[in-house]
Amino acid sequence: MDVKPPFKKTYYYRPNYLLPAIFSRNTIDGVYKNLEIRDDDTFLVTYAKSGTAWTNEMLKAILHVDDLEYLESVEFYKKLATLEFGPADHPDLVEENVFCPKSFIEDFIKDTPSPRVLSTHVLPEYMPTQFFQKKPKTVFVSRNPKDAVVSLYHWHHSIPFLSPCPWELLCEEYIKGNSICGAVWDFYKKWSKYKQEAWMLWLTFEDMKADPKQAIRKIADFISRPLTEEQLDAVVHSTSFQVMKERNERAVNPEFFFPNGHNSGESGKDGETKPKVQWQRKGQVGGWKNTFTVAQSEAFDKVYKEQMKGYEDVMYQF
Repeated sequence: MDVKPPFKKTYYYRPNYLLPAIFSRNTIDGVYKNLEIRDDDTFLVTYAKSGTAWTNEMLKAILHVDDLEYLESVEFYKKLATLEFGPADHPDLVEENVFCPKSFIEDFIKDTPSPRVLSTHVLPEYMPTQFFQKKPKTVFVSRNPKDAVVSLYHWHHSIPFLSPCPWELLCEEYIKGNSICGAVWDFYKKWSKYKQEAWMLWLTFEDMKADPKQAIRKIADFISRPLTEEQLDAVVHSTSFQVMKERNERAVNPEFFFPNGHNSGESGKDGETKPKVQWQRKGQVGGWKNTFTVAQSEAFDKVYKEQMKGYEDVMYQF
């Protein structure tokens, strides 16, 4: 497709479906599509910046509840990568020296012992061929799209595989449906088809924040890993925002994935200080009100309500 994307380090995978360049077309079309799914795999499906890292950590904590020190040993790359991630072969990424020679699937997933937690941001039609055949347990987390785009805005300014952009531009393009995982309404409408399936657990980020213990209990029961009260409390603590944030900061290896001082605040070769990566920023609910103008909020609401007609069961009220 020859249409120029609105942001650097992004591309159109198909018309009107924008992806970050770190999500490789060849990976999605090839190794991801042909991924062999195991009987005990758990999938985590989210729109970008909708609680992916947090829920992923919850799942891993549940699966390793008798050895929560395991969470300290997981490399940062494994915490953040989704199945469509890598290799970093897009010219914009090569220019930035973002290092990722293989896809996440090739580098880690195939050799990962069971049970695996597999995260993804893609639409249903791009899932592995075996996904709708085997129907693995799948946790889906939705988030207020206004909070998600504000988080995405800060992500653009801290992660080296995306480029900084003005909030006004990002918001304008988001309302048009130009976002790095496609139009947010398309994502939720297409996945909502499976909301009531026995193999899917549909959660909201807001409910999870309001009662993390209940969310963890639901997830544990859903994946057939029920927890005792003591275990439940341990997982709640281990996956609390502050504990997880501190653990992830300790796990960061800038030389592995963020070269040339991207993660350390050092100066790059152009003399500009590189931002420190903040994979978790605040994790708040309702923070969009501090960023959206009244006009931007009303413009989004108008388009969102039109696009979500008939899908009120997965529609957010603002």
